[in-house]
Amino acid sequence: FIQQFLADVGLNSAFRGVGDRAAFNQTYLEEHDFDIVSGCNAYGPEPDSVNIYYKCGYGAEEGGYNASLFCNERADELLEAGRAETDIAKRIPIYQELQGILDDEAAIIPIRLSVTKWVMTSRLKDATPQYYGHLTNYDAIEKWYLEE
Repeated sequence: FIQQFLADVGLNSAFRGVGDRAAFNQTYLEEHDFDIVSGCNAYGPEPDSVNIYYKCGYGAEEGGYNASLFCNERADELLEAGRAETDIAKRIPIYQELQGILDDEAAIIPIRLSVTKWVMTSRLKDATPQYYGHLTNYDAIEKWYLEE
């Protein structure tokens, strides 16, 4: 369906599937060998979580996912200001201005957003959530257990 959406706005495309590691290398580590990347990631409820996608020079080598090579000094200032501010009322205009920049520059264009609900219990062991809720050892689900 994405190919059809692109055709509807005059963009002819050919999709090339690659394995996860090859896609990661081509997108984040090597020469950014793509015109359009379709991928998925998640933002948590904390707006600071977008830092890994938009901070100047924050590629995979630095722990980020800035595959678009987006770089905007004002956006970086706002990311830092939002991270430093603890007053929610003061954070709102910071992130609203940042959102305006991200919308205008369109470095990443989300095409879908899913709503995920998380349920956790202190009885679940050997499942370690990251700061935005993902379980880092999801690939080791066979090691999870519920404490009696």
